Amino acid sequence: MKAPFSLWLDRCTPALRVLVDRLGEEYEYVSILATDSVGFQMGISRSMKSVSGRNMTTERGNVIRVCRGGRYSEYAFNDWDPDHPEAVLEEVRSGLERQFRLLEMTASETFETGVLPDEPLTLFVEKEAEILPETADLGKLAEELTALSEKGMETIPGALDCMLRASSTHISKLFLTKNRYLRQSYVYTEGVI
Repeated sequence: MKAPFSLWLDRCTPALRVLVDRLGEEYEYVSILATDSVGFQMGISRSMKSVSGRNMTTERGNVIRVCRGGRYSEYAFNDWDPDHPEAVLEEVRSGLERQFRLLEMTASETFETGVLPDEPLTLFVEKEAEILPETADLGKLAEELTALSEKGMETIPGALDCMLRASSTHISKLFLTKNRYLRQSYVYTEGVI
């Protein structure tokens, strides 16, 4: 099956395009990287069992990058209503302008960089996955890891414990500029014993 692209990011795309267009009136370059990743982490040992709906790679948020006069600045946000992009637009503008003013006030030396290329490009990739983390049978996985932990304890004489960890993340990312629309969705899974 394909790892489907995030419905949340699909819902946010029109509002993110509004942000790119409006900020594009003030900056030479504007890009947004948006992510929505869900998953789990599980730990099993002789004395401990833990399951969490979060791991190192689960996240939801947006990073805007702009360029003005050879200087780049970024602003990140994750708590917003995509039905009202104008509300977050003022927050983003204010945050970016504070950064540019600080550079000017402190007479900070910066490495001037040319405007990033923005040739038209569209990409939509949904990679194959056998199981999505959000629909995985975590009870069955816990049973399987518990059996492996017990087998590990039996296999190594004198072992005090055999710890196992499993984590999986369904990652969706969206990258927008004036001319680029890139989307990808894939599953990343790892196990440790």
